[in-house]
Amino acid sequence: MLLPGKFSRMFRLNCTLLLNYKRVLIAYCLLFFGLTSPYLLLGEVAAPHRQYIEIGAIDSNLKSGHIENRKFSDYSNAYIPEVSAHLKGARSGWLTLWTNENELGRPAYQISGFSPAYLPSWIIAQITDSPWQFVTALSLLTCFFAGAFVILFCREIGLQPISRLDSRG
Repeated sequence: MLLPGKFSRMFRLNCTLLLNYKRVLIAYCLLFFGLTSPYLLLGEVAAPHRQYIEIGAIDSNLKSGHIENRKFSDYSNAYIPEVSAHLKGARSGWLTLWTNENELGRPAYQISGFSPAYLPSWIIAQITDSPWQFVTALSLLTCFFAGAFVILFCREIGLQPISRLDSRG
């Protein structure tokens, strides 16, 4: 049986913990959207390379500040064409089922979150029709929701805010 003093102290501790997590979640949202606003709002693209080889252009800007890695070529060889087929492909309804980009065509992949059948992808597809911006926004928002899940999970199991963004820990 809980005594009134212990109950009162436990209630205050629980309210303080919830208030700390509210501050942490707000700080996380502000920090995340502050750092990713060039990508989410201004249309900057996060890509492993500049894709000069794919379009046959001559690289005239060798002093770019962006880090590149050509070994992640599935981005430009698989993801971008698939997302492009979903965003701009022929369809009779709201979902692209077939793409004729190679040989006689093939069914469009409805996996990996690229299809508008996945609600976050459908929302992003209503905002942009660029496959590069689509993949960037989908990746960043997936990271955001994973981080928010970790914060809320830690709150539910009773851990103190792990980021220590609150000064009254």
